[in-house]
Amino acid sequence: MGDLPLLKLVEVLAVAVAGGGFVWWQLRDVKRAQEASRRAREAREAREAHEAAMHTYLQEGEARAYALGNRGPVRRTADGRIHPDILEAYWRCGFYVFEGVLSKTELAEIDADIRGNVLERLPVRHDATVDARGRPAIGVGHEAPTLFWSKPLGDPAGGT
Repeated sequence: MGDLPLLKLVEVLAVAVAGGGFVWWQLRDVKRAQEASRRAREAREAREAHEAAMHTYLQEGEARAYALGNRGPVRRTADGRIHPDILEAYWRCGFYVFEGVLSKTELAEIDADIRGNVLERLPVRHDATVDARGRPAIGVGHEAPTLFWSKPLGDPAGGT
């Protein structure tokens, strides 16, 4: 009976001694519980393995991204043009990540602005005209649509 706790085994044996067909039902319940426990353990192990694999995948991806050589501060030539190394990396990779362009204070201001003036002002549902505080929602009352609802990873514009 493998993982069956000793107390449950004693309970089953006591019922067996007391007699009857009730023993069979107890054993079936025990087997169901053991099966459910096994499935839960396998699910937990699979989840833990997936999390470990995902962690490794993300770390390796980050290492590859940093190895591309397409990031750094804004650098210019003596005549004020973008440095040729940046242009080379851009054309090689298709993009360049400028670092240190915004200060931590500027980033905090942008974050606060987006949270306070965009996210908190979204309509409470697709067809609503107010936000969660009852204020006019952002993107409502314009002639042209300014706010598009989409499922996660959806493509509301199509073809993007």
